[in-house]
Amino acid sequence: EWAPGARALYVFGDFNNWNRSSHPCTRDNFGVWSTFIPDHPDGTPGIRHDSKVKIQVHLPSGEHADRIPAWIRRAVQEGSVLFDGVYWDPPEKYVWKNPRPPRPKNLRIYESHVGMATKECRVGFYTEFRDYVLP
Repeated sequence: EWAPGARALYVFGDFNNWNRSSHPCTRDNFGVWSTFIPDHPDGTPGIRHDSKVKIQVHLPSGEHADRIPAWIRRAVQEGSVLFDGVYWDPPEKYVWKNPRPPRPKNLRIYESHVGMATKECRVGFYTEFRDYVLP
């Protein structure tokens, strides 16, 4: 987790019965926090597939904030306004049922931010996006 301003980070969730202090992270010189969660003695993963996980961030103000880890691939919202991260590491690799579609010959734009088409401090127009951004 990249959190250069944090005073401390902890990983918690289903894997440690939501104990907010049992798995502290260590910070490197660049503000990246990490920890190692070993496998169980029986060889099963320390964090099991499809289990909920969060990060507790200790802020410089002294407050604590729960966050979904940046490396998480799935988030769920069950019975609350808050989301939980879900650790995704299936024991068996997914086997695709259909072949990959052919690569398109022309450029495909998945997402664009039309309002950012100008260097001025304002929201740009579509015509500016068309003139200055599109190929």
